[in-house]
Amino acid sequence: MPVSTLAGLAQGCYRRLQSARVAVALDARMQEVYWGAYQVDANAVMRLAGEERCCAPAEVNLEESGWCACGSGWDAYSSDLKAACNGLLEQFDEEPHCHAQDIATLAVTLLREDGGVPAEQAMPVYLRNQVAHVKA
Repeated sequence: MPVSTLAGLAQGCYRRLQSARVAVALDARMQEVYWGAYQVDANAVMRLAGEERCCAPAEVNLEESGWCACGSGWDAYSSDLKAACNGLLEQFDEEPHCHAQDIATLAVTLLREDGGVPAEQAMPVYLRNQVAHVKA
């Protein structure tokens, strides 16, 4: 089952802090973050609200209040991310790691809903294809 690291972090934040809305930002280097906003469903599973993406910290967006911030991007780009979120954050999760139990929770849900994919079709998904800075 393909499970996003961003989703795993959001699920862990919900497990630890009962945060129904989690804004995950991971430091993607090169002045960017891997970004995803998640909301908990009726079955206590975090669901993506919008899309995961790689962007500049100033380009993230949230529309409503009540979000918990999670991930290494909040340490690396704190002022830019907080400014972009415009006062909509209520809590910060200090846990920097994704845990296997949270990935498993999401994987079981996806397996029940979608039936999974054959092993030979399981491929990583990269939010950014360019992984090195090229000098002009």
